[in-house]
Amino acid sequence: MVEVEKKELEMKLLQKEGMLVPEKENTRETRDDAIGECLDKSAILLGYNYPGGPVIEKLALTGQNLYQLPFPKNDSSLDFSFSGLKSKIGQLVNQKRKKINFNNLACSLQFTLAEALTKKLKKAWLINQAKTIIMGGGVIANQFLRAYLTENIQKWNPAIAVFIPPLKYCTDNAAMIGILAYYKIKCGKKLALE
Repeated sequence: MVEVEKKELEMKLLQKEGMLVPEKENTRETRDDAIGECLDKSAILLGYNYPGGPVIEKLALTGQNLYQLPFPKNDSSLDFSFSGLKSKIGQLVNQKRKKINFNNLACSLQFTLAEALTKKLKKAWLINQAKTIIMGGGVIANQFLRAYLTENIQKWNPAIAVFIPPLKYCTDNAAMIGILAYYKIKCGKKLALE
């Protein structure tokens, strides 16, 4: 990961278990299933094993975005809700098991999740005008999500610095939590050991 100077970290936008965490705002949260849970449960509904994120990503590589899926928590808040999307995957699989193309469904799911993350991230960015965006967690290991988010962030403002850890640090949220703690301590904040 690239070392970031304190002055560049006016505000961080992090996606953690369905939450956008702006440093200067109240924590936003998921209302039900987090994005990783949505991927895991969707893969299981398709007949695959846990963890689902890599399965969905692999299936999506040879699929097309052909399924109309509901947009997660499409409102003005920064909160996420992915249970409706997961439920729709279950309905499609149950109704059309033999006619459904899992590669296309995985591609549509991945695209819908990328759009949802992009939309909420842009809302948070418009509020705070961050100069640096740091992403972490297991879901950001998805190459499509990395590319899609980075491409869209650069469209908003090419001057935004985007930091995404190497894949080996994206297996869970430990790296993200650790880097956030590091910068808080470096900035003189005391942290509780919880």
